[in-house]
Amino acid sequence: NKKGPELFRELLRVYPVAEAEDYFKNGQWRDDVMKVDIELVEAHRKEAGAPEAPAIEDVVLPPNLPKQLAAPPVGVYGGVARTMPGMPAARPLAARPVALAAGAAATSPQMAELRLIALLVTKWKLNPTSTKMILSRLPAARRQFVIRNFRAPAGGDPTVALEQYVAQCEKTNVWANAAAGQFPPTTARPAARPLAGLARPAAPRGARP
Repeated sequence: NKKGPELFRELLRVYPVAEAEDYFKNGQWRDDVMKVDIELVEAHRKEAGAPEAPAIEDVVLPPNLPKQLAAPPVGVYGGVARTMPGMPAARPLAARPVALAAGAAATSPQMAELRLIALLVTKWKLNPTSTKMILSRLPAARRQFVIRNFRAPAGGDPTVALEQYVAQCEKTNVWANAAAGQFPPTTARPAARPLAGLARPAAPRGARP
């Protein structure tokens, strides 16, 4: 039943590229979003056959984590009206769909990409910080290309291999067609199959049916 920084530590254990600002809004830790992400990443790790996550004691929290306020900000939070002493009571508003908002935040494009990067790190045993720096220099379409196509060779440093792979892609511009949504020059589009039900051309006179 962990909350706040300790729950964020649990997230870092399975998702080492998590950023605190993605889970801290309006002076409060988003425990609901962190729990959703922990479940999602653990499910993906299991599907990918990832190695065992490090022990929680070995996970170091980043410095200067945001500090949660002692109480939610003045106003309405989670559908409950809150006021300071001596102030008139605020009119209660209808409860906001907190669960829906949490789900939307958890499935935003930025968060989805971060999860893909986390899976890439886990699958190929990459250095999380170096991987994030290498990919952050690329436009979104090229990042997606690298995430989909990178394969670490057996032996050697996989993070160095990732950097070399990106450099080779830049040199050959192999991701140009992928970024433009075009087919590679050597790949032909499949021929369209005739649709059933279309009238056939008339047979010449005298031909047997």
